[in-house]
Amino acid sequence: MIIGEISSVAEQFGVATEQAERDHLISHLLAFLSRDFGDQIHFIGGTALARTHLPNGRLSEDIDLVAVDDRKAVAVGLDAALPRALARTHGRLTVDPALGSISDTSGAILRTSEGLTVRMQLLSSRTRTVWPTERRAVVQR
Repeated sequence: MIIGEISSVAEQFGVATEQAERDHLISHLLAFLSRDFGDQIHFIGGTALARTHLPNGRLSEDIDLVAVDDRKAVAVGLDAALPRALARTHGRLTVDPALGSISDTSGAILRTSEGLTVRMQLLSSRTRTVWPTERRAVVQR
């Protein structure tokens, strides 16, 4: 996204430029997650609603996911894949702490080489009510 587009999105939503940049980073992360982990996770929370049903409501802050099966296996896979997932657009990502090393009630911070951050939480489906799901297109910004 070019600087003019980021400024336009920030103005449209009445937020700081950094928030619009974070939202754009989330767009890239969601595309990666959908492509590489879509059959292993469900996308939940406010960002899920904002990106699928209410795209003009607000910009995204974080990413909340539920592991469909074994959370630990999904977490280890994400930890291995995320650092290089956005190398072309955002450089190498760091994941701190590693998703595989924390409980599902904790979140990890993903940080770009330029210092932009996004919080990601990966919940286990074992102790949660499984709600109906649907595949939806995700609005990219």
